[in-house]
Amino acid sequence: MTIKLGTIIKLKRNEKGFSQKELVNNICAQSMLSAIENNKYVPNAQLSIRLCKRLEINLNEISLADNYAVSSNEQFNKQVEYLCNQHQYFELKNYLESNNSNLKSAEQLQAYYYYLAVACLQTGELKTAEQDLKLSLAESGSKTFQSLTY
Repeated sequence: MTIKLGTIIKLKRNEKGFSQKELVNNICAQSMLSAIENNKYVPNAQLSIRLCKRLEINLNEISLADNYAVSSNEQFNKQVEYLCNQHQYFELKNYLESNNSNLKSAEQLQAYYYYLAVACLQTGELKTAEQDLKLSLAESGSKTFQSLTY
């Protein structure tokens, strides 16, 4: 079972002893955090990053443990998992960008942009990481994958 972002934020907030009001100070409304923690609202990339930063959560803690399938090619997925787990983020970014033709579903596209965002974040490309994370979150509501555009 995959633990959702809202659940992770709530657990980490409680672990750190923050009230909802303390956590959201100068970030968002308390009611929005409540909706996020109850997995009724998926925050945009900027809000996710701000909440995670305040809670000292990095993207690896959120869901890399799930090792999302990027492709139907198992060898490709194993290589992505290996590079990520070895913290070889430059290599991961290059590997993803040069091998993105196997993406066939919205879930695979979401995982692709998620891993690409992690790689960009870890290599200091913060603007690109934010854009990729937004694309990943946007794909979470998609039913089919039409085309990959840059």
